[in-house]
Amino acid sequence: MSWERCQQPSRHKLQHSLSPVSLCLASGALLGLLACAAALYAQRLQIEGLRGELAELGMLVRANGRPRNLQREPSEELGGCVAGQCQGRYADSAAAQLRGEDSSSRRRRQSDKEGRGRTRRRSILHLVPVSTETYEAVDSTVILWRASSLQGNAFEPSPAATAIKEDGFYYIYSQVLFHDWTFLMGQVVMKVGGGESRGNESTRLLTCFKSMPENAEQAYNTCFSAGVYFLEKGSVLQLSVPRFNAGIQLADHSTFMGVIQL
Repeated sequence: MSWERCQQPSRHKLQHSLSPVSLCLASGALLGLLACAAALYAQRLQIEGLRGELAELGMLVRANGRPRNLQREPSEELGGCVAGQCQGRYADSAAAQLRGEDSSSRRRRQSDKEGRGRTRRRSILHLVPVSTETYEAVDSTVILWRASSLQGNAFEPSPAATAIKEDGFYYIYSQVLFHDWTFLMGQVVMKVGGGESRGNESTRLLTCFKSMPENAEQAYNTCFSAGVYFLEKGSVLQLSVPRFNAGIQLADHSTFMGVIQL
């Protein structure tokens, strides 16, 4: 009895002193457990949602192949380039990949593009009349010209003839306005030479003849001729009228001759 009586005051005192601390610890532990449980529950819901989305995506892939919203556009796969609209360092290679070209095809296409960029302007010559010379012995009148328009290096014009400096196809045209009452008038374009083997051999390229009115006041007529021919380097073009002392109107807009390199 004496020992129990001695222990009761000390136990009561200890319980009285520890009760506030125990309550605080118990409250904190309870709140922590509730927070952890809430976080775990939210995480579980997110995981379940992701699993559901992955399951739906797998069904789409099995049913229809690669889903449309996951198919990358060509611009994404080729560095942001679309054929015909590419800019930047890899534009040509990206466009070529879209067309299915290999590296050799791309190089050949690039070379053709650069070649076109370096292409010279085609040569052009337009002649207008200055005066005429007539020769009774050969019954001929020759028109002397001056160059009204000249472009390129394929021609070397002179008053009575035009020398060709480059092989190739050329468009040749001529027009003469006659004021003459001779019953028939016209002009002839000749090519002289053309290569070492031809020497001074002449070839008739264009011939044009027109009937003329008998009335001198109305005796006007225009004769125009044109054609495409291959001209050799060194050949010479000449225009003549097979009439002595032919009546010709020497206006720029009515009598002229020209050659265009094709």
